[in-house]
Amino acid sequence: MNPIVSCQSTITDVVVYGRGAIVTRTIHVPDGLADGIVDIHLDGLPALADAGGIRAEIAAKDRRIVALQSSLTIPEQAPIPGTSVQRVEELAARIERWQDERSVVQAERERLEGIEPKPPRRRALYEAPRQHLDDSLAAGGLLDDILARLDARLLDLEASLVQARKDLEAARLADSQAESSQREGVGHPTRRVHLRLDGNGPVEAIRLMYAVAPARWWPVYTLRLTEKGSATFWMEALVAQLSGENWKNARLSLCTAGLIDDIRLPVLASMRLGRAQPVEHRGYRLAPPDLDRLFLSFDVFISATADGGAQVPSVALGSGIGFGMPAMGMPLPAPPPSPQPSPAPVALMEESKYIQGIPRSPAADGRERAPQMPKPAFRAMAAKAPPRPAAVAAASPGAGAYLPNQAELDGGGVDGAPSVPMEAALDVEQQSLEPPQPVEPADAWLDFDSLRLGSGFDREHRGRLYRQSDSALASRQQRALSRIEALSPSALVQDPYENRGAFDHRFDAQGGVEVPSDGRAHRITLSSASAPARFHYRTVPVESAEVYRELVLTNPLQAPILDGPVDVYLDGSLLTTTRVERIDEGGSFRVGLGVEERIRVARNVRVEEETTGLLGGTTSIQHSVQIDLRSSMGSAVSVEVLDRIPDTDDKNIEIKVGKFSQPGIKYTQMDRGTPIRGGYSWSVELSAGGSETLTYSYRILLPSKNEIVGGNRRD
Repeated sequence: MNPIVSCQSTITDVVVYGRGAIVTRTIHVPDGLADGIVDIHLDGLPALADAGGIRAEIAAKDRRIVALQSSLTIPEQAPIPGTSVQRVEELAARIERWQDERSVVQAERERLEGIEPKPPRRRALYEAPRQHLDDSLAAGGLLDDILARLDARLLDLEASLVQARKDLEAARLADSQAESSQREGVGHPTRRVHLRLDGNGPVEAIRLMYAVAPARWWPVYTLRLTEKGSATFWMEALVAQLSGENWKNARLSLCTAGLIDDIRLPVLASMRLGRAQPVEHRGYRLAPPDLDRLFLSFDVFISATADGGAQVPSVALGSGIGFGMPAMGMPLPAPPPSPQPSPAPVALMEESKYIQGIPRSPAADGRERAPQMPKPAFRAMAAKAPPRPAAVAAASPGAGAYLPNQAELDGGGVDGAPSVPMEAALDVEQQSLEPPQPVEPADAWLDFDSLRLGSGFDREHRGRLYRQSDSALASRQQRALSRIEALSPSALVQDPYENRGAFDHRFDAQGGVEVPSDGRAHRITLSSASAPARFHYRTVPVESAEVYRELVLTNPLQAPILDGPVDVYLDGSLLTTTRVERIDEGGSFRVGLGVEERIRVARNVRVEEETTGLLGGTTSIQHSVQIDLRSSMGSAVSVEVLDRIPDTDDKNIEIKVGKFSQPGIKYTQMDRGTPIRGGYSWSVELSAGGSETLTYSYRILLPSKNEIVGGNRRD
C-alpha cells in the first residue's frame, strides 16, 4: 500500500478577474518524504472550488505528479450553522410562533365576545329573582375576566413581537457583516484533493491552483495634495468574494479580463500542395455508432420482466455466456421443445449467419440450429424495447447487424406466410432517430467528480459519459453568485469587466492583503506613486463669474487608469470626490477641485450701434468686451480665460474681429468632446495680490431691414 501523507496549505496568491478568481495554495510537504509512489491528501478546501479547474505544480528535481483527484468530503455529523445564523433562525422561529399564538388568542376573543352570558336556570324567575340576578352578574363578570386576560395576553404578544422584530433586524445585520466561515459553522461539506507523487528525492514546494466563481472587484483611487504642489496618487480597489474561505496575507492581483476568456491565439491550418495533411490528434474518442446494440439483451430482459415474469431468451454474447435470467430472481421453467424449421432460401441463409455480430449456425446445411426465442418473450421486447437508431439498422451483415425474419420470430418455417411483417416487429425501417451528437472536448469535462456513465435505464445517456453536478452545491453556488453580482458599492464605481476597453491589464498589489469571505466590498490598496502635478485655473465669464481650480496630473502608474471615483484630499482634509475616466499609461488628466474664491472675475460689455453704407443700408453693432481679474493669493498664478465671439453662416451678415489687448488663440473645445465655433482662449498672468484687464472688440454688420433675434443691442 502506498504511504499516505496529510498536509497543510496556505493561501499565497489570489488573482481576481472581472468575474471569478484563481486561488493559489502552497502545500507544506514534510521533510523526509518516502521515495517511490506517495499519496498526499489535502483537506479543507472550499466546497465552491471548481473541481474541473484544479491544477498542481511541483518544484522537485526527480519527482513528478502522476495523479490528481478531488472529491467532496461529507462530515459524519449534521451541519451546525454559525452563531449569527442560529440567532437569526431562532428569532424568526420565535416571531412565527408568537404570530400564530396571537392569531389563536384573537380568534378566541372574537368568539367569546359574541357570546351572551346566560346563568343556569335552576328555578323559575318569579320564585328567586334575587338569586337569578346574582347568577347573571356572575356569568357576565366571568366573561369579562376572560376577555381581560385575553386582552392582556394580546398586548404582551404585540410588545414581544415589536421587540423581536427589532432584534431580528439587528441579528440579520450582524449576520450579513459576519465572515462566511463564521456563518457556516461546522459540519458542512469541504473539498479534498488527492495528489500522487512518483520519483525520488526531496520536494521543494507544491502549488495548488483552483478557481472560485463568486468574486469581483471595482477600481477606486485616492489623490493626496499639498498646497506646495506635491501630489501622491493611490490606486485602490473594492474587492468582494463569497468563496467560503478568507484570503489572509495573500498577494492579490486584479485583472480586467474574464475568468473564462480564451486568450490563446488561433492556430491556422496550413495547406500544402502535393503532400497529405496530417490528421489532427483529438484527445477523445467518439462513441461507436452501434452503441445501442450493447443494450439489446438488457432491453430483452427488462421487457420480459415487465411482461409478468415470462421466459427470458438466452442471447449468446461474445464470451459465450448466455443472458438468460429469471424475473425477480425466480428460477426459469424448462423451455418448450422448439419445432424443426423448414429449410430457408439461400438469400435468407446469408443474412441469418450473424446474430448481433456473433456467427450462428444456419439450418440449411444440416447442422444444429441455435435455440429459437419463445414467441411471447420476443413480442414483448418488440413492443416495449426502445427502437434502435437507423445507423444500426442500416449496418451491413458483415458489420455485425442482423435482422431476424418473421418466420424465425414466430417459430415457424418460411413456407407459411408471416402473420406480422418483420418491419412491424422491430420498427427498424421506420426509424427516424438521429444518431447522438459527438461531445466536443472542453475544460468542463475535466471535472471528473461530476462525470457519470449512463446506465441501461437512462435512455438518453446509456453507455455515454455526461456531466451531473450536485444540485445542493450548485444551488449554493448560484446564491453566492447572485449575491456578488447584485453588489453596488457606490454610484460612481464602474465595472472594469464592462469598461475595460480593447486591452486587458493586470494590477498587482504591493504586499499582502486580507479579504474576508462575507460578500461585502473591502477597500484594498494596490500601489501608490508620486505624480507630477500642477494647478490650473480656468474661467468662462460669459457663462459664470467664477474661477475654477483644476489639477493637471500625469498618470504616474506603469498601467492604465480605469474609470472610477477618486477621493481628493488637500493637506489631509477631504476636498471632493469626483470621477476620472480611462487614462492610458503616460497620459494626463484633469481633476476638478471646485471654485477658487481667492480669484475674482467680472465681464462688462459696451454696445454701440450705427447706420453705415450707401443710403444707410447697413447696420453696424460695435461690441467692446472688458474682462477684469483680481487675485488675493500669495503667489503668482496663470488663469485661462475662455470667451466666444459670434459666428454665422448667413452671407448677409459679416462679423469683424477687432483688436485684443493681448494675443489670444482659437479654442475649439475638442478636449471636452463638444466642439464649438468662435471660441478664443487667453492666458492671463496674475501676480500675488495683483489684477489684470483683458479687452477685445468685434463688429457685426447686417442689413438694416434685418435685426438680431432678441434685440439689436443684445450681447
